[in-house]
Amino acid sequence: MWNDIYNELIKSTRTPGDRFYRGHSIAEWPLLPSLGRFVKLPENVEQNTYFDFVTKAGDLLPRNSDSWSVLFTMQHHGLPTRLLDWSETMAVALYFAVRTGEEDAAIWVLDPYVLNNLNIDRSEILNPTELEYTYDEIYITKKNEAKSKVVAISPLRHDPRVFHQRSGFTLHHDLNEPLEKICPDALKKIIIPKAVRRDANRFLRMAGISEFSLFPDFDGLSRELYLENFNKLKQK
Repeated sequence: MWNDIYNELIKSTRTPGDRFYRGHSIAEWPLLPSLGRFVKLPENVEQNTYFDFVTKAGDLLPRNSDSWSVLFTMQHHGLPTRLLDWSETMAVALYFAVRTGEEDAAIWVLDPYVLNNLNIDRSEILNPTELEYTYDEIYITKKNEAKSKVVAISPLRHDPRVFHQRSGFTLHHDLNEPLEKICPDALKKIIIPKAVRRDANRFLRMAGISEFSLFPDFDGLSRELYLENFNKLKQK
């Protein structure tokens, strides 16, 4: 059964880097960014969180960081944002799909070129600095308005996690409607049955995909060693 799933994943792409992949450990989860998963957001919570992050981070943020850099830093350190993480590498998405849980998982395959062609009339993946607006102008000071519900972007990969995970993102202006409803023609969903989780994890180990390879810091190393040595032990 795993061979059939693997072949379907391979057929979902034509050349390396032409698709975005995202793994869900529960197949029914919608394609919504973390900021869109709350039942009701308090007024101005996005703006307040942004200002608090910039103010309290102090010299943890490089001087003169633009609003896009701040947004990606917030995303990678666990704050809810309107960014949805993807990877250009299928195996990375598979890892996030099957590393935890015991249910059917899923991998979403996105054609970012089709997505952007349908939403912003440009058949290319953009760096955020190539957009007609900044994050600050649209969502913080609100001096401008977004012209589409969603756009696929590929950030500069200065952050080690972004580099190792070969990250791509979708930036969601609409926080209520999931991507599969906004642009179904750009997406394909591949179910990973729970029966193949063990085979999928064996494939990932052979491919060298692990917690530390994707999170090359002390946090990633600690989680990897915990999974190897303590995860299956019973606690008192």
